[in-house]
Amino acid sequence: MRNVPLNNDLARIAPGTADAAAPWAAFDRGWSRANHVRAAASIGAALVLLDALARPA
Repeated sequence: MRNVPLNNDLARIAPGTADAAAPWAAFDRGWSRANHVRAAASIGAALVLLDALARPA
């Protein structure tokens, strides 16, 4: 659960301030990376499930 801590950290930043850009950029990098890992894991799990369902009993 990597995205929840990232979201919590971002919530502490005052929007519209001059120093908000750097934390947003760091948030985007970390969140995107974690989101891609989660998507790949979901696709892998779906493929394993489909394979198991396709095999004869």
